[in-house]
Parts: sequence; C-alpha cells; structure tokens
Amino acid sequence: MATWAHFPEHLRDRIKDSCGGAGIGGVANTTANAAARKTPSPAEHLGLLLKTELSEFALVPEYRFHPERRYRIDYAFPQQKVAIEFDGYRSHGISLSGFRDGLRRQNLLVLLGWRVLRYSILDLRDTGRIVREVRELLSGARAPAPGASETGLTKPQK
Repeated sequence: MATWAHFPEHLRDRIKDSCGGAGIGGVANTTANAAARKTPSPAEHLGLLLKTELSEFALVPEYRFHPERRYRIDYAFPQQKVAIEFDGYRSHGISLSGFRDGLRRQNLLVLLGWRVLRYSILDLRDTGRIVREVRELLSGARAPAPGASETGLTKPQK
C-alpha cells in the first residue's frame, strides 16, 4: 500500500511547504473522513501536487459531474473534461451491483465527453508519471513522454 513514505523526500517537503506544514489546503477535503485524519492520504497529497504542478488548470476534488446522479470524480479538470480516478483493489466492485454501477458511471463519463485516467493506489508511488500523463492529456500533447509505450502512456515503474 502506498503511504506518505513512498513519496520522494523533495516532494514531501514541497507539499508540506505549500500548505504551511499543517495540511493540504483546499485539497484536504477530498474524502469524507479527511478532516478526522491527522495525516492526509497519498491521494490527497497527489491532489495538492496536481494543483501545484498544473496551476494553469482549475482542479476540483470530488467533482459532481451529473446533476441527477450522486457520482463524483476523485479529481476533475471540468473545463477540459478530464477526470482522474483512483481505485483500490476492491474499491467499487465488492458486490455485483457495485461493479455494475462502476461500469455505468464510467460509461456515463465517456458519453458526456469526459476523458478519464484511472490509477491504482499503488500508482501513487510514481507521482511524477501521473503528473506527466495528466499534463499530456490536459495540453493535448501527442508526443510520448519519456519512457512512454507505443500507446503514448508512460510505462509504470516496477
């Protein structure tokens, strides 16, 4: 499982400096229990990193993308219709109905014109790759990032 310790030290320092060392600012409330925790989750730290590194774009945590559904996007760039989702091994698919609902949600995003990047919790160990991929999608870049595969997506580190 990815933890705060998995972040490179220079990123930990940068995140702490950006939020005054006490939390992660506007991204701290990305989960219902964030306020109750003393240490933000790795996904919340990534949210602050995305907000810092991609400051030219408006990042919205827990974005409700449909007025009639309760669905929310973990991190969204609404103007560009880019969604970033984090999934645990069992996050939404513990039951058959949860699995089916997750598929419907994904299809609705696509039908509404959203471009979706999905990451596992373990992907949070390589925040640089995530930021590069999000930047590539937001900027519409077609050139593969360093270490990219033929599909244009950066290969995960092992």
